[in-house]
Amino acid sequence: EHAEEIAYHYHEGFDRRKIVEYGELAGDKAREVYAHREAIKYYLWAVEGEATSEKRGEIYEKIGDSYLYVGEYEAAIESYERAIEYRPERRSEIEEKIGDVYMYMGEYNTALKWYEKARSHVRSAHEKELTLLLLKMAEAALKSGNMLSFSKRMSNLKSTISRKTPYERVYYALLEAWALQRKGQNIKASLKIKSIIPVVEDIEDPHRKADALYEVAKILIKTMELTEALYFLEKAYEIELEVRSKKSMFKLTEDIAWLAYLIGDHAKAELFFKSTWQYTKIVGNYFSMITSMFGLALINAEAVDVEEGRRFVERIVTIARENAEDYVEYAEVLREYFDVNYIDPHKKPHIKETKDEKLKPLFTMLHLVRLRNMNRFKTLLKEIDTLDAEIRNRPDILSFIPFYTLYYKLKVMLDAVKGDRRYASRVYNKVIKAMPEDTKIRAMFLRDYAKVLKSKGDRKAAEKVMKEAVRIMKSLEINPEIPLYSI
Repeated sequence: EHAEEIAYHYHEGFDRRKIVEYGELAGDKAREVYAHREAIKYYLWAVEGEATSEKRGEIYEKIGDSYLYVGEYEAAIESYERAIEYRPERRSEIEEKIGDVYMYMGEYNTALKWYEKARSHVRSAHEKELTLLLLKMAEAALKSGNMLSFSKRMSNLKSTISRKTPYERVYYALLEAWALQRKGQNIKASLKIKSIIPVVEDIEDPHRKADALYEVAKILIKTMELTEALYFLEKAYEIELEVRSKKSMFKLTEDIAWLAYLIGDHAKAELFFKSTWQYTKIVGNYFSMITSMFGLALINAEAVDVEEGRRFVERIVTIARENAEDYVEYAEVLREYFDVNYIDPHKKPHIKETKDEKLKPLFTMLHLVRLRNMNRFKTLLKEIDTLDAEIRNRPDILSFIPFYTLYYKLKVMLDAVKGDRRYASRVYNKVIKAMPEDTKIRAMFLRDYAKVLKSKGDRKAAEKVMKEAVRIMKSLEINPEIPLYSI
């Protein structure tokens, strides 16, 4: 009942035998309530003690799990490698976990190598349980761009997949849908996803069912079926809530918040941003904590006033400086984003480059905003492709960036073709038909297109389009004067 106090006592008293037992117990208790940073502290105390090789390996694996959960990937890998040293009999399972970490990092070729290692070390008694690992290998091949390897792996699974578990069948169909999206066949991808919804309902494990619904939503987001995507995200959230799991909560709440924000449901977005902030505060994931607070800053800027939003942004920078030095640069970039979009679009950059891979897409976006403000459209169109490539290769960047990549790509196209109003109209009509009704993203395009029409002297048509944009914005309780091209 008081494992934490007892662990502290034995740690301070240098009792190397007792600290193993109570350090692990305190770590397990912290992990149960998702206080992973606390758990790591206790587990590290435990491995300092006199533990058997097997126990030491078991604790190092737990340390790796907790580091993974708070987003410290390098530390997770190091802990898992230590676990293999002490528990070689679990080599295959832990190597698979290392592969998972590299997938989170976006290093797909390295992930595939670790999955192949795991496959080579599977004990014969577990050969029948290989399907999930083989599916992960196919996913790594797909995301690394090795379509030949991907096709071969999928072909090997095709003949038996119908006899596998519902989760494995859904996973296989998701991979097919991702491959279709990679080829630009979004309609086929959407149809493929919708065809497997009944199978998702058959998944018994609630966590895996929630995971499947989450992946379904991600594909629908990319096909711009935002309302449907939000529905499946909320279903996944309800499942996790029902089983009282905080394991995936903050990621779900964060994505629901950003999607609701994009659609224009500020009340729902604010509720889920606040929930994300609460979950991440418990877990100690400062990246998502800062991101959720930035969402609240944007809502305040658009629904209350810009100065209130700016105060939120300053709080973000302060929190980073006081609690998470690794994320200070991230917080400062978000502050620049806010200033360029809401305060001064011509502001010179304070931070010009970064070595942090996770932040590079943000820097590219910031650069695009400035190029647009300077009317350098040809350069913009070239650099949009750079951003697209970065987003495809980085699974752990902010969840809202893909929406705005699409927005910038199409919006810049409209801006760049102002000299050809007929072509601009064709592009606009094609884009607007794909936009969900009465959503913020639709209002963005309507208002931008009104500016195109006005610049060509067609004031009557411009007023009509702008009137519709303002109607949507007012229905969403968004100030029509706010620059909606912000992130």
